Amino acid sequence: MTNRKAVHLVLKIVHKLCPSFLPLLILMKISSAAVPYVNIVGSSIIIDALFQKKGFEQIFQYALWMMGLSFVLSMFCWGIDKLVNVRKYLLAEQVQKMISQKGLTLDYEILEKKETLECIHKAREGMNTNGDITVFCDRIANMIGVMADIIYAVILFIPVFFAVGASTGAPFFQFIQSHFGSIALNLILVGQLIFLGWSQRRMGALQKQTFDINVDANRHYNYYMSFLMDSSNYAKGKDVRMYDFADTISERYKKDVNSIMKVFRQMRKRMEKYSFLNECCSAVYTIASYVYVGVKAGLGLVSIGSVARYVGAFTKFSAALGSVVRTYTEISICAQYLAYFQEFMDIKNEKYNGNLSIEKREDGEYEFEFCDVSFSYPNSVEPVLEHISMKVKVGKKMSLVGPNGAGKTTFIKLLCRLYDPTEGQILLNGVDIRQYNYSEYIQLFSVVFQDFKLFTFSIAENVAVSKEFDEKKVRSCLQKAGFTERLGTLKKDIHTSLYKLERDGVEISGGEAQKIAIARALYKDSPLVILDEPTSALDPQSEYEIYRSFDRLVGEKTAIYISHRMSSCRFCNQILVFDKGRIVQQGSHDKLMENTDGLYYQMWNAQAQYYE
Repeated sequence: MTNRKAVHLVLKIVHKLCPSFLPLLILMKISSAAVPYVNIVGSSIIIDALFQKKGFEQIFQYALWMMGLSFVLSMFCWGIDKLVNVRKYLLAEQVQKMISQKGLTLDYEILEKKETLECIHKAREGMNTNGDITVFCDRIANMIGVMADIIYAVILFIPVFFAVGASTGAPFFQFIQSHFGSIALNLILVGQLIFLGWSQRRMGALQKQTFDINVDANRHYNYYMSFLMDSSNYAKGKDVRMYDFADTISERYKKDVNSIMKVFRQMRKRMEKYSFLNECCSAVYTIASYVYVGVKAGLGLVSIGSVARYVGAFTKFSAALGSVVRTYTEISICAQYLAYFQEFMDIKNEKYNGNLSIEKREDGEYEFEFCDVSFSYPNSVEPVLEHISMKVKVGKKMSLVGPNGAGKTTFIKLLCRLYDPTEGQILLNGVDIRQYNYSEYIQLFSVVFQDFKLFTFSIAENVAVSKEFDEKKVRSCLQKAGFTERLGTLKKDIHTSLYKLERDGVEISGGEAQKIAIARALYKDSPLVILDEPTSALDPQSEYEIYRSFDRLVGEKTAIYISHRMSSCRFCNQILVFDKGRIVQQGSHDKLMENTDGLYYQMWNAQAQYYE
């Protein structure tokens, strides 16, 4: 990304999220740059007044004016800085929110791709390193502030070049008095700038190279740090302690730290050389400007007070020019990191979103049909499902069974349009589901996935998935899901926060979490309810009781039960037996049990003891 594109991108985002941030930041930088010049000018006036032996009152008045103006400017900058800091945090929060919303609205299929995950990681690491938008704004404001610094300095020292006297004295003094002295001083300055520009580009390239080399190591480092820093994490903590895994994690952490530091030390050694040469160049120019002004003062071409003003202005000018080069390089580096952010934000959803509305049928007759559907996950050529053809009619009960990895969950993901088929199509009432409005389509489903997630919100908010909820309905759904006994032990009832993010948060067991997830599915009240092994944390007998109770709860709705255990099969009109991505058997329980050589018969007999 070029600097121009980066500036355009940032200006667009900042103007949208916090329009007053950048103007205030620029005003602060310009005002801050003026403060030293007040002191430089004031000091030179006071020195001249002293040498001219002016009265104490007048000199004191000069001093008061200098201190007063400096104080007013400093307080003005301090006030603006407070306003900027508030907006900086607001902007940073808004940018993070924008990134989060982008991630949450990406197609699930795109989000799972290796390229997308790598792009997200680079964008996040880039923002944490040098690509943060607030940092980029600061760089832009710095550049404008430095340009103001240069203008202030030029206004102060430009009169010295016109202080030209008769060619008298030694050749060196004659050279300084002439215009050639000014040209020589400016040539030294140009040489310094050329070297600064080259060295800063080299240093920026080294930083970028270091970032790219350490991308993977940083990702590993952050992962292991999550174990070391979050020692109270219940999900991770049990396994770490039971299997004495702490030393292994620490060793992996040290390995990645050593890898990062090795590259970083190599970069620092090379950068220190460039920094040393930069300081040498700056010192040469500073000495040259001091000699130039000092000789002119000695020859009486400028006043003693002017020496302080010109030397101060030349020093500030030299530092400002160096800052221009450094800031430009920093902007260029920042732009490269922002390219990762832009790449992430430019990812387009590929899922086709139709414009057909879901037909509101009074008879509730909805029929889904898989027509020769095959599917492979992103970055994989191995099919997970192959040539699936079947129908699902609302009001029927269906069970999907089969060994782990047979394709049962993938079947549901396709039905819910988390993915689209690689081959074939899925129909709803004879129409390809891709033609329907996606937001309307997903309202047909209440799903409890096997890897469901609860959030660190209240129990009621987890059930309703909203801050607004019907308390009576929440309690009813929790009761139906079998959570009433546990709920009675909680002081804040359905308003109790889950997990330990809040002080009064509570930990719940895996079985209790599954009951809340089932209550969430009931609360949504969709015509098609899917349970994707949500009871895996329960024993077979408890699982059977949950399914039997749930079968009553869903009533005339369609219910699809997915499990490698068989407890749901007795309640279902149709059973699909999956194996290696194919439907190898289908029918009722009694029909499937007639085939003593079939997979269903074998699985049922292997588990029958649990349901007797």
